[in-house]
Amino acid sequence: MAEKTYYWIKLQMDFFKTPVVKLLRKMSGGATYTVIYLKMILLSLDDGGYIYFTGIGKSFSEEIALTLDEEPVDVEFLLTFLRSKRLVEFSAEQDDMAFKFADDVVAGLIGKETGSAKRVRAYRKRAKQLALQSNNDVTMCNTEKELELELDLDSELELDKDKREVRSPAKAEPFDWKSVINYLNDKAGKHFRHTASNKKIIMARHKDGNFAVDDMKQVIDNQCSAWLNKTINNQDMTQYLRPETLFRASKFEGYLNNNPQNGEPKSREDWFGETS
Repeated sequence: MAEKTYYWIKLQMDFFKTPVVKLLRKMSGGATYTVIYLKMILLSLDDGGYIYFTGIGKSFSEEIALTLDEEPVDVEFLLTFLRSKRLVEFSAEQDDMAFKFADDVVAGLIGKETGSAKRVRAYRKRAKQLALQSNNDVTMCNTEKELELELDLDSELELDKDKREVRSPAKAEPFDWKSVINYLNDKAGKHFRHTASNKKIIMARHKDGNFAVDDMKQVIDNQCSAWLNKTINNQDMTQYLRPETLFRASKFEGYLNNNPQNGEPKSREDWFGETS
C-alpha cells in the first residue's frame, strides 16, 4: 500500500502585493475571486498543479464551483481572467478538459510531506517539549531570578526614558526653523532663503541651549530695534541683521537679554566683542 502524501501551500509574504492579485482584488467582487483563486490552487495540489474536468457538471466552471461551493459565474469569470493573464494553461491534447496552473504560480507555493515524515516531525516536537519540561524544575529558581533582573532593567529603562522626555520636551514635535527665517525677513526687510547653512546655525542654538522659536524671534526683535536703519561708527548696522550674526553662539544669549530701550552699546566692539 502506497504511503499517503500530504500537501499544503505556502504563501509568500508579498503574495497580496503581486500585480495580478492586486488587480484581481480591485475588481468588483475581487475578494471573492481571490478566495476562489487560492481554493483552486489547493484543489490542484494532489495532481501536480492540474485540475481535470470529470463531466459531473455541465461545464468546467460549473464543476469547479460545485467542488468549491462557489457560484459558477464567479468561477467562470476567474478562469477567463487567469487565462487572459496566462496564469493557467488549458490542455490542447485533452480538448480543454484539463488545465494547469503556470509554473511561476505554484513554484515555491506547494509543499508536501509523507506520512512517515509527518510522524517523525510530531515525535521530535513531543520529545523537545518533554526535555523542556524536565529542565523547568531544575532551572525554575534561575528563571525567576532572571525574570526579576529583566523587570528591574525594564523599570530602569522606563525611568530613563521618562527623564529623557522631561529633559527634552522639544522633541515632541519638529522644530520650525523656517519660521525663524520668515520672521527675520518680515522684520528686517530681508530675503534670506531656507538654505542648509541657515538651518544649521539655527538648529545649533536650539540643540545646545534648547532655545525655542520664540527666543529666536525675541533676538530678532531686540536687534532690529537696535540696528535697523541705524549707523554706529559709520557702519550701517542693518547689514548685521543676518542669521550668522544674530544666532552666533558667543553672542546669542546677550542679544536675547538685550533691551535697547535701556541704553544700547555705542560701538561695534560693544556689540560683537571685536575691533574689526
